[in-house]
Amino acid sequence: MSIGFLFIAITPGYFDPMSYLFGNILLISKEDVYFVIALDLVILSVVGIFYNKLVALCFDEEYTHLRGVHTRWLYLLLLCLTALTIVLLVRIVGIIMVIALLTLPAAIAGNLASGIRQMMVLATVFSALFIVSGLGVSFTFDLPSGSVIILIATACYLLSLGLGVKHLRKQEKTGPSAK
Repeated sequence: MSIGFLFIAITPGYFDPMSYLFGNILLISKEDVYFVIALDLVILSVVGIFYNKLVALCFDEEYTHLRGVHTRWLYLLLLCLTALTIVLLVRIVGIIMVIALLTLPAAIAGNLASGIRQMMVLATVFSALFIVSGLGVSFTFDLPSGSVIILIATACYLLSLGLGVKHLRKQEKTGPSAK
């Protein structure tokens, strides 16, 4: 990443390296929104078609291959979709926010969900909630929107860890025989 920033910095023309790190969600153009919608449709279609195979691939690639699934092709498809998402979002919201929005909602959903489908839905909902609430707070207090969104997501993640610990302690007290 450092070499990329170095080459971009020495390239003639205006460039703000901070926009690639932190982005500015408030400067998203109409074309960017259309690209995001198109990419969403592609990703939802691929996941809808290959859902079971993708879940199997993510949890146990060797078993999936032994079941006759072409794991190499499926793995490359998954990597390409992930790369497309990251490249498009880096342009819009910056590297730091992309990493936060790819990991924090999924981590929170993982702490709260009982299955992979529920985790996917919860992560999507959490991500949308973080963005909307972060934009509202940043507008109200005149703060950088990306930073506020990430701070709200981080606070919610820490809260979910606390809830997860309470849930585990409650389970330990009742024990598996109490069911």
